[in-house]
Order: sequence, then structure tokens, then C-alpha cells
Amino acid sequence: MRLFVTGGTGFIGSHFIRIALGQGHEVIALRRPESKPPIELNPQPVWHESCLKHIPDALLASCDALLHFAASGVSPQPTNWQDAFEFNVLQSLGLCEQATKLGLPHIIACGSGFEYGRSATRYHSIPVSAPLDPIGPYAASKAAFSVGLGALARASATSVTLLRPFHLYGEGQNPGNLWPALRQAALSHTDFPMTPGEQVRDYMPVALAAEQFMHAVHSPPPAGCMRIANIGSGSPITLKEFATYWWAHWQASSQLLIGTLPYRDSEIMRMIPELSIIRCNHQQQDPVFLQAFPQACPDLSLDWTCPGDTNWSASTHGGHLGSA
Repeated sequence: MRLFVTGGTGFIGSHFIRIALGQGHEVIALRRPESKPPIELNPQPVWHESCLKHIPDALLASCDALLHFAASGVSPQPTNWQDAFEFNVLQSLGLCEQATKLGLPHIIACGSGFEYGRSATRYHSIPVSAPLDPIGPYAASKAAFSVGLGALARASATSVTLLRPFHLYGEGQNPGNLWPALRQAALSHTDFPMTPGEQVRDYMPVALAAEQFMHAVHSPPPAGCMRIANIGSGSPITLKEFATYWWAHWQASSQLLIGTLPYRDSEIMRMIPELSIIRCNHQQQDPVFLQAFPQACPDLSLDWTCPGDTNWSASTHGGHLGSA
């Protein structure tokens, strides 16, 4: 397949490109001039240097699917309301509308678990049908994009998939995020201050999340339908457990200073997705991590169904997709 990818020099997008090229797909990836992916890509995709607003129709029309990973304000990058909504809503929906007008059969977009925001406090595991109650400009703009994309899907003949990752980690992640900051401290023998760590999260290796996007490429919903899915590891653990595991894994000689930092004012203590797609490869997950948290990455098969012209639902053995 010939795939057009935005955000190819970003965290998830670069891992997706690595998987897609490894499977023999042709990848055209959008990037800003001079930007580089955070991981090594060999082979390289065909890079197209431009922005979302200036992608040639002929180039986009030549592709079988659009993979949209590009976003403004992904943590820990700062953003403001105007910039977040300009890029994550207006420009992103503009690109998706362009794709539908050109007749691309499938759009796969990257959402965010942060779209649920305060709704997380009302669920043990957050279903895709949960109200979107985001906190801050990034999450709010992603939620607005999701709503707009659903309306665009229903007004077109394009198949649309929106996947919402929760807490990802791994190679190429921004150094300001937890896992790379923790790794840097451990390997440099520096103490690491942190909160009490009672937050419950679903931490998933980014390579496994990228596999979910690749699976979505091969399993589009019917035309005019939008499929929404949460993706995660299936292993809820506390931040303290996560940090302690990796600290020991890296054989750090310094100390985790647990409880030396306060929680943020808006801290959500439990944020766990109800999983819609779980198709993990155990061989790619760290075996020691699996031994410590054996509930991680159960193998579940998908059984997609479309009960109506515009409502798309699906089920796994224990998870489901709500209507768009």
C-alpha cells in the first residue's frame, strides 16, 4: 500500500513508519524543512517537505490511506489555545477534508486519551462512549478534532479510524517525559525526585501502539463510518510501580526520591482505558516487565461489526467500541 503520513518526525509517527516500511509498504511522510525523526529509519520514507495546508492534491490522491499523527502541544511541549486549535482542529480537519474530496478510501488519525479529561474520575476503565471533558488547550483541541472528524466521516464516503493512545513510552520520546527523564537520571547516577506515585496509569511501549495503527490500516471500517478505539497495554499500574521497575531494570545506584514532589493541582489519580483493540506481541514486551505485571498484553481477537450506515461498533472479548 502507498501511505501518506503526517508527523513522521514525531514520536508515534516515526515508529509507525519503521513498521510500515518493514512490512513493505510505500510511505510518503510529511515533514518541516530540517526536521529529523527521533529514531533511526532504515530504509527512509519518501520525505515531502511542506505543511498541512500545502500538500499537493496529486500527491495525496496517489495514496491508499492517510495516517495523521502530527499535532501541536504534545506534552511536554508548551502550547496556547490559539495555536492548538489552529493546528489540531482547523488545519487537521482541512487536511482530512482534502483527503475525502480526493476520494482517499481510509483516514487513520491519532487522538489522545487526554480527550476524556475529567471523565476519567467517573470510570474504573474509560469507555470510548465516555463524555469528552478535556483539561487544557491540547486536550480540548484534540477532542474538538475528534468531533469534527466524526461529522466529516458521516458526510463522506471515506472510512475513518480514530485511535486514542494513553500513556506511551520508549525510544525517541521527548526527554522531558517521565520514562526518558527517569532513564537519564538512572544512567547518570542522579537522584530522581517524584510525587508519591499513587497515580494509576496504563503504560504502553510506543512500538506496540504503532502496531495498532498498522493493524488499523489493514482493517478499515465501512465507507462513511468512523471507528473510535482506545489503545493500551491492558496493565494498570501505579506510577511508583512503573518507576521502581525501570529503576531496578537500569540498575541505578542513585535513589528515587519518592514523595518529594507534590501532585499537580489538576492531577487525575486513575486514568485507565477500556481497551477496544488489544493485539500485542509478547516478544516485543520486556519479559521482566511481563513477569512483574503478568496481566499486561492479553491476546484478544477482534470481531468488527457495523450495525448501521453511520454507527460503527466493535467488540473484543472484554472490550468494545462505541458508536461514532
